[in-house]
Amino acid sequence: MNQPESWDVVVVGSANYDHTVRAPRLPRAGETLLGGPSFSGAGGKGANQALAAAAFGSRTALLCRVGPDSAGLRLIEGLEEHGVTCPLPPGHGPTGMALIVVTTKGENSIVVAPGANSELKPSDVDLSQHARVVLAQLEVPVATVAAAASSARLFVLNPAPAQPLPPDLMRQIDFLVPNRSELATLLGSDEPQTVSQAATLGRRLSSGGPTVVATLGPDGALLCQDSAVWHIPAPAVEVVDTTGAGDCFCGVLAASLAANLDPISAVKHAVAAGSLATTTLGAAAIPDPVKVSALVAAMGSPTLLQLSTFTPG
Repeated sequence: MNQPESWDVVVVGSANYDHTVRAPRLPRAGETLLGGPSFSGAGGKGANQALAAAAFGSRTALLCRVGPDSAGLRLIEGLEEHGVTCPLPPGHGPTGMALIVVTTKGENSIVVAPGANSELKPSDVDLSQHARVVLAQLEVPVATVAAAASSARLFVLNPAPAQPLPPDLMRQIDFLVPNRSELATLLGSDEPQTVSQAATLGRRLSSGGPTVVATLGPDGALLCQDSAVWHIPAPAVEVVDTTGAGDCFCGVLAASLAANLDPISAVKHAVAAGSLATTTLGAAAIPDPVKVSALVAAMGSPTLLQLSTFTPG
């Protein structure tokens, strides 16, 4: 195993075994819907983000708990084959599981059974203090996330699944990466429908707090920092499956920050990687650095949004 001081990115998060089925649309409450092809494979926000960071060239470790079962063994083997080191032994409960429905338009609906992910403890994340960047999500206990944040040099949090964050954790976040619905949850507001509305919320959240990178799907992303809000548009791609696109975005963002890219450049690379992730099926979207760089070169310039476009929030 690499020496601790050599880590570029340490991801603290979940590892699941995903079961995905294609369907013409998402089922309504109480409805049984006949689907199409199905497949199983690696997933979990932590695993997805670690795979993306490693593929983008970062020396990456994933601090996670899988179960002492065949699914957990397959997960760890697959991660390590892709350059992600997983130093923790299995937990006691079953490996986490996600049930995913993906429509022909690329929309998805996901239910997660955490399993062994719930066993990841604050004492398990000591390695996080030896990384250039620590990246976490909320599919593991919040106390564990807070422990990782407290010792991190630069801490990036993807606040998913959406939930209010304790004030002491908020104070330790350097980069906060929510999507539209997570922005709304964090501020107790309606979900923003436009770029301008999202910019208003992002600016509020970043005021006196962390840098906010809001992901907006086909509208790209916002970088809210020091009272300035930049809009980074997304390139046009043919969407197959949006599952895991946000995770790919976060992993490449963390890898880019670890490589000392400035925030705007880091977000541009993350937008390109997240966009490419939607063109393939499956949650574990592994970015091709060459394709990402080519797409970044073809993307439009970020726009500095004028303060006059904001309404009081």
